[in-house]
Amino acid sequence: MRYEFEHNVKKGPKLLYVIAPIVVAGGLLSWGWNLLNKAPVERPSLEKKVEYVEAGECFKDVNEVKYVVEKVVEDNIIKEKNKKFSYLEVYDDIIEQSVSKLNRKHNKNLDSDLIRAIIITESGDPRHRDNAFKYDPMQIANPGSYAIKVLGNTKEHTNLIGDFSNLKGKRKTQRDKEGELDYSNTNMAAEESIDGGVGWLFHKAAVYNERIVEEEPIKEYEVQSGDNFWKIAKENESTIETLRKYNPKIVPKKIKPGQKLRFKKAKREMYISRWRSWKDAVDRYGDQTKDYMRKTYINLDELKNN
Repeated sequence: MRYEFEHNVKKGPKLLYVIAPIVVAGGLLSWGWNLLNKAPVERPSLEKKVEYVEAGECFKDVNEVKYVVEKVVEDNIIKEKNKKFSYLEVYDDIIEQSVSKLNRKHNKNLDSDLIRAIIITESGDPRHRDNAFKYDPMQIANPGSYAIKVLGNTKEHTNLIGDFSNLKGKRKTQRDKEGELDYSNTNMAAEESIDGGVGWLFHKAAVYNERIVEEEPIKEYEVQSGDNFWKIAKENESTIETLRKYNPKIVPKKIKPGQKLRFKKAKREMYISRWRSWKDAVDRYGDQTKDYMRKTYINLDELKNN
């Protein structure tokens, strides 16, 4: 008995060396498992911090308080600016469609915000929100404007800009007894006004020129008695310039019956030879009235800084 006791006492430290690592390892595994399965500490986002500050709560870090307060002020300024021009949102889709349509057609880069800036200049005053802004936001039907007449009847080569036949028959806005524009009997809709206004701005940017377009092949004509270049060109659907081009050694006033003339069928046509800057176009859109362009670009800057 005493031998067994002494033997076990001597054997005890050896068992400890075996058991201890197992216990420690088990504890570490348990701690690691709990750590992996522990939900992460959720740190408040900047938006939450802003809510805390607005609710009157504070942070221990003074710099963080300063940053969040500045963010609150900045956000409030932006909200006020956005609110200032929020009334324009009702026309966003119409503006984008009208601008992108003509940009694609003419490979141009008109900024749709410039159209918004023109609308602000023309009808954005709060006093006009229920009349001018509602019916003719780009004011192309004003008594002094020729826009709907020119665009609707494809005058001044506006057919090269686009199709504005929907403006044909639209009436100019009349004035009431007090001299104010009266929209009660208007047949103009905002969509037509914006589409036509964008077209009118493109028209004011366009520079038109004439060119001669020829058709193949080269033909031959025998001069008859009583002929002249004008008559020959007209009867053969050509132009005097084309006859001169293909008969450089012949003097038009000295042609004789039996002479052979070379020509091509040709016609004159108008085309857009170049484009003015959008600033020039805006100035012309406003009939170059004092401060029109300046006011419009101030509006554009405010829109961009929102």
